[in-house]
Amino acid sequence: MEFSSEPPEMAVPAQPPLKKNIFLKNPKIMIACGVVVLAVGFSLLTWQVYAKPVTDPFVRKVVQIVPYPALSVEGTTVSLKEFLVEYDSLSHYFASLKDQAVPPPEQLEIAIADTLVNKLAIQQLAKQYEISLDEGRVAAYYQDILSSQESEEAFTQNL
Repeated sequence: MEFSSEPPEMAVPAQPPLKKNIFLKNPKIMIACGVVVLAVGFSLLTWQVYAKPVTDPFVRKVVQIVPYPALSVEGTTVSLKEFLVEYDSLSHYFASLKDQAVPPPEQLEIAIADTLVNKLAIQQLAKQYEISLDEGRVAAYYQDILSSQESEEAFTQNL
């Protein structure tokens, strides 16, 4: 008997060719992956907007684009963008007062939320009871306020 130093050849089963980029060729899988990526991205963006303070520059930029709600009163929603307008107005008002301390941001946010809720409630009640604004009385009230001020420019600047 003769032995060979070479190993016997084994039959290797033929494998089907690999399907390369099966995910990239199937449009349903691509769309599903895209939707998942967008949903995760939007969720992270939303989490960051509500986790960070309203004074954060990132939050300010995002709410200019996406209308995130700040609060809702009986179906009427106030966006974070509108909330920030009120916040900035109140912050500038307190900054203009030289002899008074500015309240902490948390107190400002609570005061603004209360103010916005009151405004919405007044608007809803006025609509419900069909109450309209008397422009003549508004003009007379405005003139009364102006008469107690040094000038209209000073009043508008303070306002």
